[in-house]
Amino acid sequence: MMTKINTARPITAFVESIGAGGEVSSIKIILPIGADIAAIKLAIERATNPDYMSVDWHVDDVHEIIEGLTTEQARHVLWRAQHDHDASMGINWQTLRNAHADLDFEPIEKCRNGKPIDQCTCC
Repeated sequence: MMTKINTARPITAFVESIGAGGEVSSIKIILPIGADIAAIKLAIERATNPDYMSVDWHVDDVHEIIEGLTTEQARHVLWRAQHDHDASMGINWQTLRNAHADLDFEPIEKCRNGKPIDQCTCC
């Protein structure tokens, strides 16, 4: 049985078989060329190990609270928040706003409908 699982990241996963108890017994993962295999193995290990817990932030989260950024700029905000946050507070919406404020971005060229040029699908 092959069930396709779409992810937000450039990875496609297929559930190949399900055990008698309903648990997934094998998954096939298709990665893009040049993918960092070691990082992906570590991410899978952490995602499947009950001794780890993680909270993920995405560029869409940055775009939700800060308008007018390119995807690359939103990635810089995430990187800055990850590397400069106070570990006792964690990363939160205000941490993302602070990371953005710390970065000095040039004004972004916008299309005729007000969207950043790299996100425009209307012009």
